[in-house]
Amino acid sequence: MSKSITIDQLGPELRALARKMPDRVRKGLREGALAVIAQVQKEIATTKPHQPEDTGAYAAAWRKRNTKDGAIVLNSMPQALWIERGRRPGPVSSTHLLDWVRRKRLYLDVLPKVLAEHKAGKIQLERRGKRGSVHRSAVDEACKRVAFLIARKLAKEGYTPRYPLRRALEHSKKPIADAIARAMKEG
Repeated sequence: MSKSITIDQLGPELRALARKMPDRVRKGLREGALAVIAQVQKEIATTKPHQPEDTGAYAAAWRKRNTKDGAIVLNSMPQALWIERGRRPGPVSSTHLLDWVRRKRLYLDVLPKVLAEHKAGKIQLERRGKRGSVHRSAVDEACKRVAFLIARKLAKEGYTPRYPLRRALEHSKKPIADAIARAMKEG
């Protein structure tokens, strides 16, 4: 939208534009943050060699928080930092991996071996007793073994960074600039 002004009106028009500009840029940055979140979702889905996705909570946890200068894109999930930047080799508690192993059913290859060992008398599996006594099933034992192996590998090799946010920011430069340009044209 163009507007004709005289030389006498130039000063007040420039001052008015300068007052509106920070608000418009802020609005454009906030719209651009939404574009970044959409791009992060795409990057998570296409991450190689494996998608950093278990229950979908990590992908769903991306949020935009408005600030006085624009917006911040963030993820509040505890594993977000490790997915983005990776993890150095070092000790890992296999207990944190047990639920994940069970959800992903990674124990299925180990389960026949556990059952064979139990049948041969090499390991004792407790049975469920009355009044909720603790039991250890073949599945629990198989999950422990798989979690131990994963923890050992992480202790030796660490976790490779996936960089979904970094890649999303690289692909979002144009959408952010477009959002700012649209906001500047409004009003």
